[in-house]
Order: sequence, then structure tokens, then C-alpha cells
Amino acid sequence: MKTNDISIAYISWNGGGKKRPIYIISDSDNKVRFYKITSKYENKSFEIRKNYFKIDHWKEAGLNKQSYIDTITVGKIDKRKFNLKIIGRLSKQDAEELVMFLNNQD
Repeated sequence: MKTNDISIAYISWNGGGKKRPIYIISDSDNKVRFYKITSKYENKSFEIRKNYFKIDHWKEAGLNKQSYIDTITVGKIDKRKFNLKIIGRLSKQDAEELVMFLNNQD
């Protein structure tokens, strides 16, 4: 796996979990660091939405609908325990804009 890859992973939380797309930040020593990707945006508060990066070229990235990278929390998983399936890759333009977005975060 490489930085900018989009994969599907089972993400769990207290009381549940689901398969969802993730944006790969890094893959080193079997540890994958990632951001969750979501299509839920409109009903979120401004405080949450300001941390969501809009993926303009979502179809090219292998996603089914307009999606956003949730930059609030960096997730970590041991890839030896999960079967991660790469579905696409962030476009060069989106990747460059994500870097600018992250550099401008409060």
C-alpha cells in the first residue's frame, strides 16, 4: 500500500462498526495509518465539517459518491490482522489540495 491509496477496511467503535473506505497516510512495519472517508457531510456541524476535505475527483478514486476525508483522527491498524482491498487512489490534484488543507488547519 502507498500513500494516497483508497482502501476498504472494517472500522469498529464502541458498540459496532462497518466497512468503509479509508485514505492511506502511511504503511510501515505492517502498521497502516489512515483517515476515514465519509459521504455524510450536510448534517454535520460546522465544527466537524471544517475538518472534512472534499474529494473532487471521487470517481477516479474508486468511490461511489461524493466523499470527504475526515481529518479529525488518524486511525491505525495492523495490516496483518485485516484484509485491506485497494479500490483506488486519490488524484494528484486532490492529493496536493489535501496537503494544503492540512497545512491550513487551526
